[in-house]
Amino acid sequence: MGMNVEILGDAILSKDVFEKLTDIMISLKETGTSALRIFHKFDGFDSGKISPSDFEAGMKKLDRHICTTISIADWGRLCERFQCDEEGESSVSSQKLADFCFEINDIGWKAEKVSECTNVFWSLV
Repeated sequence: MGMNVEILGDAILSKDVFEKLTDIMISLKETGTSALRIFHKFDGFDSGKISPSDFEAGMKKLDRHICTTISIADWGRLCERFQCDEEGESSVSSQKLADFCFEINDIGWKAEKVSECTNVFWSLV
């Protein structure tokens, strides 16, 4: 039985930013949403990168109960996790978001990872 993000609302408020993001990603995967489609929900200006304001707007767009603001500390932890400053920018790429999703211990994300790997394999053959 799939969990709706709205049902999670109050429970998610007390979690750290990674737990919140993981719960959102699992809920979205249960609806069949791919990592790339999720990225586009966050990438408001179709820039190919998620900025702090894009991330905050994306979280609000996905569920208004989950996050009212992303604190500077939370954004710092996200940037550290996604290695945002490698390219001198404070933003997240679609590949880094996909990598995060593929590390989630959830059968839906594991299946998408296998599918992506299979597609890469067949493109090389």
